[in-house]
Amino acid sequence: MSDLRNFIEEQEARGLVERVELPLDIDGEASRELARRERAGKIVILTKLRWTETPVVSGVVGSRELMAAAMGTTPDKAVRHLARAMELTGPVHFVSEGPVLEHSFEPDHDDDLRQVVPLLRYDPGSELPYTSASIIVARSREHGVNLSFHRMMYLGGRRFTVRV
Repeated sequence: MSDLRNFIEEQEARGLVERVELPLDIDGEASRELARRERAGKIVILTKLRWTETPVVSGVVGSRELMAAAMGTTPDKAVRHLARAMELTGPVHFVSEGPVLEHSFEPDHDDDLRQVVPLLRYDPGSELPYTSASIIVARSREHGVNLSFHRMMYLGGRRFTVRV
């Protein structure tokens, strides 16, 4: 995958993207809509969330076919392709420009991130929203850079809690 936007366009041409134009609330409605639609093996994009202009993209690697396409291979070769990629090592290159940074901002300590980041509440009994598969980039002088996936609960302002 060269970048997420191009990947979505490619999958949309293959009929593997479903855009949901319904106005949805981030406190339960959006997550219920995703749960209802994700089983189809398609990328789901929620475009009209209340409280934020940022769309939610879900299911990017929600099937073997999508995961293989994201890696630039076929489902029958995906495991070997991934195993080879995990053996590759090299330096991490940080950039100061790029499409991913087009809509970046530096929040103040008290800003509510939900105004710009679609933090959903998945469980109706939960008081706080969370991200379900966030990638944390951690840097250590001794060990270099590590990336890991975590569920992160939003506490307000610029604060999240993470269970490692």
